[in-house]
Amino acid sequence: QVFSLSTHPYGCRVIQRILEHCTPSQTQPILDELHQYTERLVQDQYGNYVIQHVLEHGKPEDKSRIVSLLRGKFISLSSHKFASNVVEKALIAEILDDPDPQALYNMMKDQFANYVIQRMLDAADPGQRKALMHRIRPAHTRAEEGGRSPPPAAANFHFTATIG
Repeated sequence: QVFSLSTHPYGCRVIQRILEHCTPSQTQPILDELHQYTERLVQDQYGNYVIQHVLEHGKPEDKSRIVSLLRGKFISLSSHKFASNVVEKALIAEILDDPDPQALYNMMKDQFANYVIQRMLDAADPGQRKALMHRIRPAHTRAEEGGRSPPPAAANFHFTATIG
């Protein structure tokens, strides 16, 4: 039943509201079923919104489970009209939940990965953008203190204006 509701124009909104307002014991069976159908839901015109909602507002373990279920499929899903939005949110969720700031710093220094970071900043909602900028700021400061140019992803943003 959760899959059917998640792929319905109004049902997907009902599932999102249930995830927001119900207790963990009430939402866990729903999340279990969502995880069972994640790959199908990310490709659905309505189901993708439910998965994005979990990636933006869910518990870290549910975000990690979705990222794990999609790992190895990011390239093909990136070419899909609906799934591409989920891929963006999954990457943002994985970076924000990674406890190692060095991983983000290494991405920022890389000649290709820094463009991914810049695109994530463009695609992130305001709360995610603020969280990403708080993770980027130390790399910017570390580079300035060391007399080096900041990594491209850090150099291209004005921190005081963006973070406030």
